[in-house]
Amino acid sequence: MLVDTGSAVTLANERFIRHLKTLRDVPKPSIRLETATGTELEITNACVTEIILGNSVTVQHTVLCVRELSHKILLGWDFMRYHGCTPDPTAG
Repeated sequence: MLVDTGSAVTLANERFIRHLKTLRDVPKPSIRLETATGTELEITNACVTEIILGNSVTVQHTVLCVRELSHKILLGWDFMRYHGCTPDPTAG
């Protein structure tokens, strides 16, 4: 899992999300996603799933599923804002 304050939305690797229990599918947004290198990401699905933080906190959040994402889950700014998270760059 990667926390990315530069990402507006939370993303999940399409292959990884297939193995998780999704709570429900939601309409795919009609937005264009681009990586830091300029590569476009294709949104294949959007769903609400449970995300477990630190083996103790479980939250529900909407994720956009994309092909060939470098991480299983990329927590974007939407996740941090909605769940009141503050990144701590000094934490291990």
